[in-house]
Amino acid sequence: MVHKIEKELNFLLSSTDKMMSNNFTRKLKAKGINITFEQYTLLTILWDNKDLCQYNLAKLTNRDEASTSRLINTLIKNGFIIRQSCITDKRIRRIKLTEKGEAIKNTVLDISNQCLNETITGMSQEEFAAGIKFLENIRKNLDNNSSKE
Repeated sequence: MVHKIEKELNFLLSSTDKMMSNNFTRKLKAKGINITFEQYTLLTILWDNKDLCQYNLAKLTNRDEASTSRLINTLIKNGFIIRQSCITDKRIRRIKLTEKGEAIKNTVLDISNQCLNETITGMSQEEFAAGIKFLENIRKNLDNNSSKE
């Protein structure tokens, strides 16, 4: 039997992720918004929370602190967020949206919804729900396995 990598789950997940991220980023750039999908994930959490410490932002996005810090630095450089020291504990770094970061919210979320709709075209609601459940179960299994180590 011939081994076909394109039928492996990890290949399908990875290549689908790249395709979805590239589609999203391309549509954002067409609107003059220069952020990556990874930066978008930080912004969406900040749009809901307004003010978080850097550590919590890393945990909420399931990233290590070093990669989160690099994403934050790029978003600061581009004027979407600011980093401030906490008044009561200078070791804690708070991340907050700027006006520019708030201003792109509706456009970015509209593009996100457009990309989702394009992605699930031709699927029934049941197929979509089953797909989400399947991915949630994979995440749960991987999380359970990583906590045992």
